[in-house]
Amino acid sequence: MTWIDLVGYSASICIVASFLIKNNLKLIRIVNLVGCIFFTIYGFSIDSIPIIIPNAFLVFVQLYYLFLNPEKN
Repeated sequence: MTWIDLVGYSASICIVASFLIKNNLKLIRIVNLVGCIFFTIYGFSIDSIPIIIPNAFLVFVQLYYLFLNPEKN
């Protein structure tokens, strides 16, 4: 198993975990943010634009809701 595989698996685990968390929107956003960051790194590592674009966009969405619009959490 390579480091690229580990990043991809970590991303998947974080995304799934974010769907399992209940009643804590801030924690959901943080876990999902970490997963999206890992998926973006993974996408660059395997040179996959369809993985990079949506996950990079979601990184900014999560950061926006966590830091620039905290009353929505």
